[in-house]
Amino acid sequence: MVRRALEGWFNLSAGARLTDEQQSAIQVIMEPPEMRRFTSVKALNLARRVAPPVLYEFLVRCITPLRLARYQRRWARRLQQWFGFEREDAYQLSLASFGCDEAGSFLSVDLFATFDLHLIQRFQAHHTDIARALRRMTCQLALPYRDAELPQVVMPHDVFSRFDR
Repeated sequence: MVRRALEGWFNLSAGARLTDEQQSAIQVIMEPPEMRRFTSVKALNLARRVAPPVLYEFLVRCITPLRLARYQRRWARRLQQWFGFEREDAYQLSLASFGCDEAGSFLSVDLFATFDLHLIQRFQAHHTDIARALRRMTCQLALPYRDAELPQVVMPHDVFSRFDR
């Protein structure tokens, strides 16, 4: 998402047209302002390397980095081994369930927006089994990890139809 938004802003600065994906990514990052957005630290580190400082600072104000919380790596490994997710996809999905903000006060995100159709299709195809595996894992954990939940995995243009305004 961050990568597509950066590509879009670079296209705008060059006077080029935005692709539909770039438009969707920019819209999700910028609207509505009351919606809290998260991304991985990896994505923000990439933005820091390629984006002009002003654009990077704007992104940091709009998007909160999700930090690894306890059990995130274990859940990523299970998503990869049990359900066949690619390593990076398993990492991102597990971060959506076992990620927290800098204060450590946030665990699990509601929506996971991605342009990766393969990830979305695999998640939907195995959703019942994935949810069952997460419940089996979390029922043994202490709070707040016991409350970890699966996100809804959607395309970015679907974010606004699922966001309660």
